[in-house]
Amino acid sequence: MDLVERQPNPNDRRAFNVVMTEEGRALFDEIFPKHVATISQNLSFISNDEKEQLIVLLKRIGMGAQDLEK
Repeated sequence: MDLVERQPNPNDRRAFNVVMTEEGRALFDEIFPKHVATISQNLSFISNDEKEQLIVLLKRIGMGAQDLEK
């Protein structure tokens, strides 16, 4: 299965970008709605406001983790 491919980075000849192939996009389009449904079902016991708070907190955690790597 060729789901992704490397393409030269047009701004940096030393680097590559990883992009989804058509096959990868098709698989993503098939799987992602199921993933969203599972997450929605698993978090059905919290309110939409609480979900929004969770999103904000997870973004802050992700950004903080990125800063730790520097």
